[in-house]
Parts: sequence; structure tokens; C-alpha cells
Amino acid sequence: MGIVASRPDDPDAALYLKDPTKFNGFIGALAEASSNGIQPAVEHYFDKIARQLLKYEEQNSLHLQKLVIEPLSKLYNHDIKLAESKRKDFEEESKDYYAYVGRYLGQRQDSLKHKKRAESDSKYQTKRRNFELKRFDYSSFMQDLHGGRKEQEMLSHLTRYANFQARSYLATAKNIEAMMPQLEALVDEVTKADKEFEFQRTEREEKRRTLEKSAKAYVEPEMLAPQGPTTPGMTTTSDFDLSRADSTASQARGKNTPSSVPTNHSATAAPSGLCRRITVGGRPNYVRDTSGNAYEDNPAKLLQMIRDADPMNKTCADCGSTSKVEWVSINLGMVFCIECSGIHRSLGTHISKVRSLTLDVHSFTIDIVELLIQIGNRVGNSVWEGRLDPSVKPLPSSTREERLKFITAKYAERAFVQELSPTLSRYSTPNETLIASIKKNDIEGVLYGIALRADLNATDRSRSTRAFFLALAAADPASPSQSMRNIPPNSGSSSSTTTGFKATEPRSISFPIAELLVQNGAEVPTTAPPIPLSTAAQTYYTQRSSRAARQSPIKFNSHNSPGEVSSSNKVHSSNSTAARVENLSSSLQSNYEGKDREKANKRGSAGARFAGKVASLGLDR
Repeated sequence: MGIVASRPDDPDAALYLKDPTKFNGFIGALAEASSNGIQPAVEHYFDKIARQLLKYEEQNSLHLQKLVIEPLSKLYNHDIKLAESKRKDFEEESKDYYAYVGRYLGQRQDSLKHKKRAESDSKYQTKRRNFELKRFDYSSFMQDLHGGRKEQEMLSHLTRYANFQARSYLATAKNIEAMMPQLEALVDEVTKADKEFEFQRTEREEKRRTLEKSAKAYVEPEMLAPQGPTTPGMTTTSDFDLSRADSTASQARGKNTPSSVPTNHSATAAPSGLCRRITVGGRPNYVRDTSGNAYEDNPAKLLQMIRDADPMNKTCADCGSTSKVEWVSINLGMVFCIECSGIHRSLGTHISKVRSLTLDVHSFTIDIVELLIQIGNRVGNSVWEGRLDPSVKPLPSSTREERLKFITAKYAERAFVQELSPTLSRYSTPNETLIASIKKNDIEGVLYGIALRADLNATDRSRSTRAFFLALAAADPASPSQSMRNIPPNSGSSSSTTTGFKATEPRSISFPIAELLVQNGAEVPTTAPPIPLSTAAQTYYTQRSSRAARQSPIKFNSHNSPGEVSSSNKVHSSNSTAARVENLSSSLQSNYEGKDREKANKRGSAGARFAGKVASLGLDR
């Protein structure tokens, strides 16, 4: 039996929703569509919960037919419809009997012979006995029909149906409850994705209004690359990816590749108001890829990387389950099953920020991936379960209430974290433990400091340096040349051959400890770092700062990389340079929109294929 695409007011639409065979056909059409866009809904709802509901409906219909409809039909056909004929038969029998009684009583007894009188009395007794039997049967039939056995039979059938229906409903509800965390997670991800697309739509509208009001000509992205020589050291660092990396189902906002802008001005002539997007000076061609695009074509790659990093990542950190262990907390660095991840999500993002390793591949920057690899369930549980009694820990078969109680105590109340003691640490306070661990680049010690509720914005008293900057310097120390080299104003050349740097191969450097601090609530400083930072650290800081406070450009002190603008140097530019910089920004956003349109077209094609499959299964109306 096929499926027809019907209007909402079509009578067949209601029949389609009620007919289990048609709903099965609908689920089959979804499965055949095989679109990545609808696969999560098929996997987490239609293949599991919807089939449970459908099975319940089928069982309920069967019980209704067997226990209610068939007995009531039998009662109507065999009893109610026969009541009228039985009444007529009894009335005729009564009429004949009373007529005979009248004739019998009217006989003269003295005129009858003894033999005749005996025969007449015997015949009367027979008539009377037969009438009494018929009257008894009719009376019993009517008593059964009105307030007797038949009503009791109806009550018995209805009660049996009610019992079967209630028990079947509870069994189905229990089965669905076990699968609800998957649906809740899917709903949450879809809600966030909807907000993401709404944000993108608003952003496009604002950009369109800006373009309509602007007098400058729009520059196509593909026309920008081949123009003229490259300004020395001018590279673009996209703040789109990192600023949206923590948003579930987020899309990459452009690739972080070097772009060239033709110019006849000095490298130091960039307007200071645009330093958030453009770094000026003789800087090496360092490219920092912060997006999760590497896992888009193969989402299973990310999951396998996390599992290979720590064998304990194959089981849930909280209950030990091995089923659907595909969810992580990016601020705890641990891996969970889908049931426990739902409870983590209910605690709030200030406790745990849950992401899917298969559905949210765009959320994982290189820093978050490295954080997950270095922590994992082994390191995480060594901190969060430092003094846990193993008998308290829930099992894969534990109820939701048991899991909720344990997870709340473990992460929100931190009831199982080992307290500071002279035998455990030579530091007396959580802040000292945190700062010392950051200096040693010890992520386990940093996580322990976080679990002890250390101040994540603490300052190293010896150097007056925030924990965030210490984490950047510890992960990628600045070279002596980066600490001492300084570029005077107007020293840049307009030629692309005089950069002042030897070309180096781009390398990808991650900052898992700095990311761990930020994910757990540390503020990104808005003041210049008091210590030298490497090129990669400055790039990470720039991107993180632009996300936290898009208000003013980041200015580094003179002892930082020569590719950065000194806080003491005011940078001025001509109108033509500002226009070129603005065109470059527009080209990056246009690049992003092109990718967005391509993905939207793919979704549209998948939707069209699905609609075609549904329509092709139509019924003859």
C-alpha cells in the first residue's frame, strides 16, 4: 500500500495518519531517501520511538477488536436483535394459553363424564407447565439483557480491554523513556541549528542593507586573488570559526587562508580600526585552521581519534556503558553515553557543555580536539572521582534518577574531588595549584585546579601575568627573535620580496590549556600581554578576543612579534587602503556565503529526492 501526498484538508490525510500500513510506508520512504539532513531524525525517532508507538497502536487496535468490538457485535446479533422476536413469541404463547384456560374454566363439570374430565384436567396441566417454562425462559432472557448477565459480560470485556491497553501503554512508555535522551539531544541540536540559520539569515540581511547603502563597488572573491603584489606579511585571520565553534551544528565561516591585497602604501598604513581583521607588518605566513571542516566528510574520523587516544574513551565516564558513547563535554574533556549526556545537558552549560562527536563536527577546533585527546576519561576521572567509593558509581542499567543524583554530586557539587593536602600537593591553595600547573603545561593539574574551584582569572604574582597568557606561553613559547625584534613605523616596503622574514612552512599549533580555561569561564584579557607571545599564540589570542569583545583592535607591546602593532604607535591610512581592506573583508564573507549556498542546494536536492519518493508511492484515489 503506497503513500499519497495529500492536502491538510484532504480526507485521505486523516486516513493516512491512522492507517499503520501507510505510516510504515512513510517510514520506508524516509529510510530510502538516505539524506544526511534527515538521517538523525530517522535514526533517533522514526526507526525507534515511532515504531514503538506504531506497535502500541497496532496492539491497541487488535485488543479493541477482540475484546470489545467482536463481543458487542455478538451481543447485538444474538441477543438484542432477537429480543423482539422472543417478545412476539411469548405474547402469542400467552394469548393461546389464556384462551385455553378460559375454555377450560367454562366447561360444566357435572355434564362431563369421569373419563373426559380426567383427560381435560391432564391437558390443562400440560398447557400450564409449557406456558410456565416459556414465561420463565423469556423472563430470564429479559433479565440478562437488562441489568443482568449481559451487562456483566460487557463490563468484563471492557475491563479486560482497559487492562491490556493500560499495561501496553506503560510498557511502551518505558521503552520510549529509555530512548528519550536521544530524541532530547536531537531536539536540542536542531533548535540550536535553527537559531544558527536564523542568525545567518539576519546577518545576510544586514550585509545586504549595508551593500545597498554603500557607494563602493562590490568585489567578487575570485577577482581578488590574482591582483598585484602581496603586501609584506599581510595575512588574514578569520575570527568567524572560533567565534562560532562552541555553537552546536555551527557552520564554518570561511577558510583561514592567506589573502593578498594590492597596495602602494607602506605595510604600517593600515587603519587601526580594522586591526581586528588584518595584521600588519613583516609577519611569517602562519595559517591557523580553527574550523572542524577536516571531519565534515568523515565524521567517524573524529570519534575514532578520541577513542584511540585513550581506551577508556570507549566507555561512558559516568556509568561505564559501551552503547552510543559518542558524546563529549568540551569543558570537562570527557566522553559519555547518550543517556548520561542528556543529564549533563540538563545541568546547564556552566557545568557541562555537551557536543556530539558525530553530529557536531563543526564545533571541534584543533584546540578542543587536543583538549579531548589530552584529558579523556582516564585523566578526567582521576580528578573528578579522586575519592569515590566504586559502589556509588551507577551502572549501564541504572535508572535516570540514579544517574542524575551521581552526576550532580560529581560535577556540580564536586563531592568526589580529592581535597588539597600536603601529601597530595606542595601548594596550599587552588590558585597556586592552577598557576603552577599552567606553567608546567600540565593539563591534568589544571583540571584539578578547576575542580578545586580555583580562580581562572588568577594572576601570577611574580610576573603579574594572567593565567590565560601563561597558558599560551607555556604551550608555544616565543622565540628570542620574536621577543626582541621590532619594526619601526614606515619601514615596510611595497615590494613583496622584502619581507624581512625567511619563509616558513605553516604549522598547526594548539592551545588546549588556554581553551580549557576559556571553556570553563575564564575571561579573555582585553589588555596587551605583559610577556612575549609566539605568532601562533598571538593569532589564537586575536581570534579569541574578537569573539569575546568586538569593540577595539588588539594591540601588542613592542616586545611582541614584529608582525603586531605596538600600543605606542598610532597607525594611519589613506582612504584607498581602507577601501581595499574593506573589500578583502567582503570577499571573505562572500566566500562563506558561497559555501552556504552550496550546502543549501545539497539540502534542497535531498529534500526533492525525498518528496519524489513519497509522491511516487501514491494511492489511486
